[in-house]
Amino acid sequence: IYYFIFWLFPVINAIIESFRDVDGIWTFGNYVHIFKDPVFYTALGNTAFLVIFSVTIEFVLAFGVALLINTRFRGSSLFLFLAMIPMALPAVAVGAMWSSGLATRGWLNSFLMALGIVDDASKILFLAGSKMATMWLIIIIDAWTVIPFVMIILLAGLQGIGADVREAGAVFGGTKFQVLRKITIPMLKPTITTAMILRIISAIQIWLIIVMLFGFNRL
Repeated sequence: IYYFIFWLFPVINAIIESFRDVDGIWTFGNYVHIFKDPVFYTALGNTAFLVIFSVTIEFVLAFGVALLINTRFRGSSLFLFLAMIPMALPAVAVGAMWSSGLATRGWLNSFLMALGIVDDASKILFLAGSKMATMWLIIIIDAWTVIPFVMIILLAGLQGIGADVREAGAVFGGTKFQVLRKITIPMLKPTITTAMILRIISAIQIWLIIVMLFGFNRL
């Protein structure tokens, strides 16, 4: 119900309005204009690249962190608290923080200079790389922001699977990897599906961080 009201309904309304012109008349002119614009295909390819690679990489890392925390090692609660901090930051704050950090005289280069890794003449130009370097930079920043979100969903699913289930798999001779692949992951499928759907939605909405980092002209 929540997603229908606050996400699905606005999306459906936007689709309907996309078939109207400024006077409210039904038309296909908006789509004709878009499909004739070469920039549209570039943006579509970039978005597909970000969604495919960021979702895959972030899911694997988030699942690994969730498995680690689920072992309940000493200090796992503190680790979970620290891992959740990026999730609490709005996209505008994330963009502003990394925009100031990745600048030539930003806090990241200042930190590297303090460690003696770079000097004033060899500062890293994070925001002046090639297109592919820029894409991977965006994926890294997005991963830092979103991995806690995916991780907490997967962790909730893992905690819903009793330890006796995994122990039963071990009793029948299964290794830890076999128990994970043949028992844990199949039982976790509904949770994985939910996490992936929400992750794909947020991946498509990554544009705000990109605008904060590079501005509209770079796009």
